[in-house]
Amino acid sequence: MVKLEICGIPVEFPFPPYDSQLIYMEKVLLALTSKQNAILESPTGTGKTLCLLCATLAWRRELQKKLGTSTLAPTKRPGASLAYEGYGSDGESDAPQLPRIIYSSRTHSQLKQVVQELKNTSYRPNVAVLGSREHLCVNEKVSKLRGTRQNLACRSTCKDRRCMYKLGFDSYAKRSKKQAQPIMDIEQLVTTMKEKTICPFFLTRNMLPEAEIVFVPYNYLIDPMARRSIGISIENSILIFDEAHNVESIASEAASYALSSTDISGCISEVDTFIRGLSNNSIQLNAGSNLTTESTQTLRALFMEIDKGLNSFPLSTNGGFTKPGQYIFEFFEQFNVNFETCPLVLNMIEEIIEVAHGGDDSQRAASKLDTMLSFLGTIFRSKEQHLQRKIIEFIFKKSEKDLQMLAASFREICTNNVHNVILTSGTLSPLDTTVKELGIEFPVRLENNHVVDADQVWVGVVGTGVTGKKLNSSYNFRSTETYLLELGNTIVNFTRLVPHGLLVFFPSYSILEESIDKWQRPAAGESALSIWDRIVQQKQTFVEPRGRADFKAVVDEYHQAIADNPKGAVFFAVCRGKVSEGIDFSNDKGRAVVITGLPFPPTKDPKIILKKSILDEAIVPPGELKLTGNAWYIQQASRAVNQAIGRVIRHRYDYGAIILLDESAIVIDDDDAWSWQSAKQQFAAKQEIGNAISKEDSDKTSAVEFPVVARKVLQPADVPKLYSFIRQLHAGEDVETALSGICNLLRDPASQDHGLEVSIGGRDQHSTARARPTDMSTFFERLQQKKRKTHRDHVPTAAVVKDPQCFVCYDITRKAYASPQCGHICCHPCWKKMEKDGFTSCPVCKIPIKLEQLSLIRAAKDSSGHHDTS
Repeated sequence: MVKLEICGIPVEFPFPPYDSQLIYMEKVLLALTSKQNAILESPTGTGKTLCLLCATLAWRRELQKKLGTSTLAPTKRPGASLAYEGYGSDGESDAPQLPRIIYSSRTHSQLKQVVQELKNTSYRPNVAVLGSREHLCVNEKVSKLRGTRQNLACRSTCKDRRCMYKLGFDSYAKRSKKQAQPIMDIEQLVTTMKEKTICPFFLTRNMLPEAEIVFVPYNYLIDPMARRSIGISIENSILIFDEAHNVESIASEAASYALSSTDISGCISEVDTFIRGLSNNSIQLNAGSNLTTESTQTLRALFMEIDKGLNSFPLSTNGGFTKPGQYIFEFFEQFNVNFETCPLVLNMIEEIIEVAHGGDDSQRAASKLDTMLSFLGTIFRSKEQHLQRKIIEFIFKKSEKDLQMLAASFREICTNNVHNVILTSGTLSPLDTTVKELGIEFPVRLENNHVVDADQVWVGVVGTGVTGKKLNSSYNFRSTETYLLELGNTIVNFTRLVPHGLLVFFPSYSILEESIDKWQRPAAGESALSIWDRIVQQKQTFVEPRGRADFKAVVDEYHQAIADNPKGAVFFAVCRGKVSEGIDFSNDKGRAVVITGLPFPPTKDPKIILKKSILDEAIVPPGELKLTGNAWYIQQASRAVNQAIGRVIRHRYDYGAIILLDESAIVIDDDDAWSWQSAKQQFAAKQEIGNAISKEDSDKTSAVEFPVVARKVLQPADVPKLYSFIRQLHAGEDVETALSGICNLLRDPASQDHGLEVSIGGRDQHSTARARPTDMSTFFERLQQKKRKTHRDHVPTAAVVKDPQCFVCYDITRKAYASPQCGHICCHPCWKKMEKDGFTSCPVCKIPIKLEQLSLIRAAKDSSGHHDTS
């Protein structure tokens, strides 16, 4: 471990940090010390997770020393001046609780990577990993259920003492209270506890009070009801949101509720069943219950009136309408439901649910009454607490009307007296508009550079396909046969040019499926291959599934194909999908990413319409930044693209290509400029280029960030030459000459002097980026030769080290191995396990390495000739 001192705080880091990592940790420590919120952008592959963990845990450890406490509980301390704002002054006798770290990310798979990074540090805090029963239940029967059915089944099984895992937990809790557990991710926790016959779900809740750091998905942290259900308090906590580029939308969803006509019909049906049960005495009420047949029939009549009111709305031509937030109270006032009467309604609903769905009746479907309970309870929480809301449009979904209520909830988090909030991601720019969107202040900010060099990334825009036809993924063109064929033929060529792994991202699942369907159709001519067949000839193909069930298996198969197939594989995926979020495609798993179109949100989605309207109508003080609806709309596509391209460059020594297949990447007058944030900005410098104009709002321009790219457009005279070379490739005739010809045609003339020139707005002005090859074929060949030379020149040598300690399991071992590039030591069993699991890099610093290239490390012997174990 490397010992550093940053901002006066001792920090232990697994290896010498890069400058960008030092800057990042300085910002984290500044935010923690001053109790200020921080928004920190650092590109994928710069080690921000490791920096966050080391800096935050180091700060907490130092604060713990100053406070003289070893637990989370308040303790006595002598009066002393603290250099930390908000932690008392001379003469205080009671020290406050140490802040707890709550580390959140979008998915459990992302949190699994964070836990792995924590293991690579020297810090060993008490850890709790929170999840739902869906992720943690190991009971054979209950684990197969979902949602309310699973919760009810769990309660019933535990109440009757029929779950051996809950009984095992009860026994464990009695004999080993507050016993610290080793650091485990959620999968390791489930596997280990199942073997020990201990319930992981109840164990994690039991570990929560003593946890110094809690790992939890966003929805548990953002949703107040979810927080209450698991009993987690965020007061005086350091809230870290990793991969925070979509935290605003998740917060908005957490505060948004829907009530459909089908839901109300379900409520009526459940009440009817309940009334029949009362009539035939199959349902017995508890003593003192306020429910009667008459009161239950009154509740049924109320639901009938609400359903009638929902179906009576005059809808506009687009199938709905929008009203201000106050309208929701006017709507329910028609039925005499308000802040005074609603508690009575809620009590009745809650009692019916308890009677009807309690006990052994755990196999019933999820209660629609519970949906109504949540909906009304959210609206009428209290006159003081309710937030200003707007009702999203009433829309038809398969003859079903749907009432949706949208509200912003991120501000609610900061009303809970948290220590501070830290947001981090590789795609948060422009920070000003992101902060404006979230509605809270972030005094500490950072836009970090990447740790890789500019010549490790090739970036390009392809506006025309292999036959010279335009590539335009806008709504009017994306389903045309001309576009789909041109796109497919262009991707075929990239499968030839790109070695190993190729990722191809589409704007949506529907466009992905439509494209593949078209490409799989037979081509014209008896012997002609379809576009899909030609892709399969070059690389093994994989497609991102819509559901979660098959996703992990598909990703594992793709990784195996990269290892087994010399030609590699291609993975067709979706922006904002599962592949684009948190999946590591380092090294040969992802040598290029292709974006087939800009993933703008659906223009006619009522939520999108309302969001744009709210932003456009917002009044801001003079001189303060105003985020327009159109600017926000384009930013959503920007961030989705940046997330997708972030799958490729994953560490300091990685390299890859980024290709945008869309002529929409136009360059116009930069007086109305928006910046394209990407590879070139992230990997070295920034450039300002023009503004994209929406056909729907052609009179507006917007600020947005996308990749800076060199645009090479073929001249008409070059198209026949290119097509001739492509036919030559198809026939397998003189492939090297054909590839050389294609590369010469595609080579940007501006690269002849090892620079890139980007024309701005058609004027005689140019912005030149520093040296970077634009010939993609040459780019890959150069870096692969460099990689081969590095491997060929390396000869493993033995070394003698006293007490060699594995960086993974922390065992002292007599025989270990080390990566020759970085020197990090790992025992042989851990190296073998990592190789079996598909790891191809150092577990500490992520430098690419193979097992046969490791240097042998032996333990030093004492004077008697025995290995020193002292």
